[in-house]
Amino acid sequence: MVILELLFILALQGECSIKIPLTRKINTKSRELTTLPTEDKLKTYMGFTYYYFLANFSVGTPPQYFTVGIHSEDSIFYLETKPCDKCPSYFLNKFDPSASSTYEEIDDSFGYHPDIFYLHNSSYEFDIIVSKDIMKFGNEETKQYLALLTFPFESDFKFNFSVYDGALGLSLRKSNYDFPTFIDSLKSAGIIDKKLYSLYTSKVYLNSSFEIEDYPSSHLEFGDYDLETYSSTGKILVTIPITMDDYIGSYSFDIYFDGVKLNADGGLAFSIGVYYMGAQKTDFYEIFNHLTNTLAHNCTLDYLESSFSCICDDVYSMPSMYFKYKEVSFLLNQSELWAKKDDICISHILKSYDDHWHIGDILLSKYYAIFDFDNNEISLAPAALEVIEKEEDITSSKGIYIAVAFSLLALS
Repeated sequence: MVILELLFILALQGECSIKIPLTRKINTKSRELTTLPTEDKLKTYMGFTYYYFLANFSVGTPPQYFTVGIHSEDSIFYLETKPCDKCPSYFLNKFDPSASSTYEEIDDSFGYHPDIFYLHNSSYEFDIIVSKDIMKFGNEETKQYLALLTFPFESDFKFNFSVYDGALGLSLRKSNYDFPTFIDSLKSAGIIDKKLYSLYTSKVYLNSSFEIEDYPSSHLEFGDYDLETYSSTGKILVTIPITMDDYIGSYSFDIYFDGVKLNADGGLAFSIGVYYMGAQKTDFYEIFNHLTNTLAHNCTLDYLESSFSCICDDVYSMPSMYFKYKEVSFLLNQSELWAKKDDICISHILKSYDDHWHIGDILLSKYYAIFDFDNNEISLAPAALEVIEKEEDITSSKGIYIAVAFSLLALS
C-alpha cells in the first residue's frame, strides 16, 4: 500500500475548522459488479442507486488533480499509480510519482499485506507503496500520509466501473496501520483543535438544473460542527460511545425485525459510503427464515446468498425494522427497507462481509453526524433537509430528515 505524506491544503472556514465541499456522482458503471444487462436497469434491478460523495484535491509539485470518494471502512487515503502500460487499474486518474519534484518513497514495512479484488470469479492482487508528497486543498496545508495502489502485472482485464480517482478513509486507525490518519495529521499540525469531523449530505441531483434555496450544500467539516445550519432541530438527538475496535460503531444496539429481537452480537458499525445495509450473517439468515417460515412470504436468495427478494403486492405488506440504543429507536419503515419492481419487493438488507452489522445510507443519511475521536463517540441530530429520490419529483421540507448515500465499491 502506498502511503504519501502529503502537504494538504484545505479550505479554512473559520478558526480551527476546515470545510470540504462535496459533490454527488451516480455510478451506472457499477453494473459490472452485479452483471446487470443495461445501465437503465441498474436502479430497478437492485432497488437502490449506486452513488458517491466526492471531494477534489491535488498532490505533488507541480500539482496533479484528483477526485476522491469518502468512506469510513478504513482510515487510509488512497490514490493509484500505474507501473506499466498494460497493467490493469481500478481508479480513473493515476498519480505519476516521476512527474513530482517533491515525491519521496518511504519504507513499506508497516505490516500491510497485499489485498485481493474478486470480480467475475477471478482474483486480482494489488500492492501498496508508502510514499510522501505535497497535497493541496484550498488555502491551508498539513503533512499527510497516502496509500498508493498498484497492480504490478500485465493483463487485458479492465475494471472500468470507477467514477473517482481515489478514496479518503475516515474510520478508526487499524491495528496494522502504523501511520497517522488524515485527521490525526490535521490536529498535530495545529490546523484543527478537536479530532472530530461532521458530515452533511444533500440528495439533490447535482447534474440537474434543480436548485433548493435556503438549504446548505453537502460538505465534510474537520474540527467542528454547526447544528444550527445542518440540523432541523439544532439539537443532538443522541450520543453513542464508540466501542468497536476497527469500525466507528457500538455493541450496545438492539436490533428488531418485524418486532422480533435479533442476536446482533457483532455490534453495529456506521458506514459512510455504504449504499446498503449489511446484516451479520446469522441475523441475515434469521431475517430470511422469519420471512419465509413465520410470515409465509415467497422469498428467494440470490445465487451468492448475499441478498433476497420476495413476491409482494406492495412494500407496505412487508415488515419494517428498527435499531434501538437505550431509549432512542431508529425506525426503517417499509418504503426505506424495500424497493418494488413489478411483483417483487427487493430487500435493502444484504449479508455483511464480516461479523458486524454495517448501516449506511439507509439510516445514517437521515442525520447530521458528528464523529468525535477525542471522546470516542458519535452524535446524531436530525438533518436539515430531505429530498425525494426521483429527480422528476423532488420535494423538500425543512424539519424532516435528509437522505444520503455514498458507496465505495472496492471488493477485497
